[in-house]
Amino acid sequence: MKFTNFLTKTIATVAVGALLLSTAASATTVNKVPNMGLIPAQYSAMVIAANNFDTAMGSSISALLVNSFTGVCYSTAALDAAISNATNAKTAISNISFLDWANGTAFTSPGVRDNGNALVASTYLAGASLPGAITISLDKTNADTTTGVPSSEYYKTLTLNCSLPLYSAVAGIKLVDKTVVDQTGSYNVPYLYKNSDNTTTSGVSKATTVLDKYIALLTAVKAFDLSAGCYDGTAVVPPANATQAPATQAPAKVKKATKDAIITASDQTIAKGSAFSFMKGVTATDNNGKGKDITNKVTVSGKVNTAVAGAYKLTYSVKGANGKTVTQVVTITVK
Repeated sequence: MKFTNFLTKTIATVAVGALLLSTAASATTVNKVPNMGLIPAQYSAMVIAANNFDTAMGSSISALLVNSFTGVCYSTAALDAAISNATNAKTAISNISFLDWANGTAFTSPGVRDNGNALVASTYLAGASLPGAITISLDKTNADTTTGVPSSEYYKTLTLNCSLPLYSAVAGIKLVDKTVVDQTGSYNVPYLYKNSDNTTTSGVSKATTVLDKYIALLTAVKAFDLSAGCYDGTAVVPPANATQAPATQAPAKVKKATKDAIITASDQTIAKGSAFSFMKGVTATDNNGKGKDITNKVTVSGKVNTAVAGAYKLTYSVKGANGKTVTQVVTITVK
């Protein structure tokens, strides 16, 4: 082994510290569906952030990402922890130094090792993942022991991967790949990507860019969830221009509706890969259609995967002034 005992102990200490941080910051969810009627701006910002992440990753999963994040609400603590862990993982990846079997950078053997930051980054990425939405990981393929390189320490591939509940075949970002030539036609370490202007970008740099976009996505998801009222099981977030009456003012008497509210929502058929808005064409009116417009109180549950053909059920719900909750189930057909 080429690592000294001191270096091995140092790496182990850092890795354990990262594990403790990411374990303590594991994500938890809140079982409340978003109030879709109040959040068009935050929803659009989340879609843009998902597209930016998708572009950096070189995949086609933005629609699935948006569906995942609109179907589950995450606590502020969970999202803050994921953002913190993703930031730490980015730092660890940017500080990776690769060495070959001879403690140099010739990389003539199929085995590559690093200064321990790959393990640290991998541990932080576990804490940056969100159950039910996305998993981010740094995966390696150990070197072949027949080459004389110890597989427990050396690897031939190192890849930043992401997977979703409904889609796991996402092409990863290669940091190291000693099994094939890179896009410049050589066995470079780190792996080099060729840009349209003939410049190159290392896999390490691309991985940190992906994590930048992921952090931006999580930040947008946090704003979306906060605006959607995900953290209060009963209250509805008021519009931005709403005002609150002074505490000394007696509440106005509201005539209680005698009939249930009604929801207007229809089945839809959309083309595969097209954009879909949960609230387009959906309205709600109190007192059997004769009362106030309460569309901004509508909640929706269910998912629509525009990347996969099929029939998807959405359930719209709203509570009227009489205290009763009504629901409307529609089918969204993707073909």
